[in-house]
Amino acid sequence: MRFSTPAAFSTEPALDAAIAQGFVAWLRAANERGPIAVTQWLERRAIGSDFPFHAVFARIEAVLPLDPDRDIHVMAELCHDLTDRVGPFDAEMAELFCQPVLRSGVRENELNTVAEAAAVITGLARDFGEPQTIARLWLGLLNWTRVRSGETPVEFLETGFDQLSEAAAMDHQPGIAARLEYRLAELHQSLDDDAESVTGDWTRGSGLPEAWFADSGYWPTDP
Repeated sequence: MRFSTPAAFSTEPALDAAIAQGFVAWLRAANERGPIAVTQWLERRAIGSDFPFHAVFARIEAVLPLDPDRDIHVMAELCHDLTDRVGPFDAEMAELFCQPVLRSGVRENELNTVAEAAAVITGLARDFGEPQTIARLWLGLLNWTRVRSGETPVEFLETGFDQLSEAAAMDHQPGIAARLEYRLAELHQSLDDDAESVTGDWTRGSGLPEAWFADSGYWPTDP
């Protein structure tokens, strides 16, 4: 997501710049500054006068020493709390703190966690007018459902295609939006009438449509 703080007015340019590279990159930058400086930076970014400084500081202090791979579950719990606490003040950081929650859900194959985190990220990206963030997220998630173990509800796939179609339309790509809607219709035709879930590669080896945008190499579960 793009910066909500103009670079010319940034008090912590390294932290601001790292946001666009994803949570793990931001975590490295945050560790170089330390929990007090990071919390003060978050407070300066906050829109509003009731920023919960001490609660946010306690969680930032707990998050910074954690390993994004080894401690992903604990990190996800802390970041879920941070998302709730900073969300009213800083939508961009709420999206960033939601990324470890999504990553944990993908790694632990917890579809409910993934769906909840994806909904938050999607809503924030829509507020920022960033259709490519939405598309990158849901294209990645739909590809994940093709290889994950266990059943995936058809409703989740429908949500993914709907979000991709809406993102394409927002990005002035009506032809791609129409093709995505057609692919969803094809999926419904390939399923039994009473099918509520799919297992394995539900595209039957045909894959998903190519991204219409330049791939940044990033989506929220990347290491």
